[in-house]
Amino acid sequence: MGEQNDRRQLKRRDFLALGAAGVAGATLAGGGGSKLASASETKAPPPTLMMFPGNYTWSAAVRGAIAGFPNGGGDLGEVYKVCAALHGKASDNVAWFVEWNKMGEHVAQLAGEAKAKGYTQTASGAYLRAAITSRLGSCCGNHVRRRRRKPTHER
Repeated sequence: MGEQNDRRQLKRRDFLALGAAGVAGATLAGGGGSKLASASETKAPPPTLMMFPGNYTWSAAVRGAIAGFPNGGGDLGEVYKVCAALHGKASDNVAWFVEWNKMGEHVAQLAGEAKAKGYTQTASGAYLRAAITSRLGSCCGNHVRRRRRKPTHER
């Protein structure tokens, strides 16, 4: 019974964000019968995606990674894993450098495996993602000591 009382009330902005398929799913799940909010009751969405509230630089770098997806420059799962690992460390640039480079090394390893199996197009895309991911690690971690960055830049 407590679940029925705690049911989330869907508002107009929720329907706009869900799209047609999401509205149908929400209706089937029981959330569609709620009262829609008027335009004056809704709050404006944030002007930009802030994965790390309070750290515009990191959030902008993540938006840049997301913008590269259509050109093969990234993968949502990889970006999400790095952002999840960085949760709660929004001003630790060393952690930023380490996590992005760890993902870059992982993707480069996947690329090497694909190349060894003869999947050259898959390997090519993975090498591109690895390079961009590793570069993203050093863009916001500029103050990370040079001796730590050098092996990444030499690859």
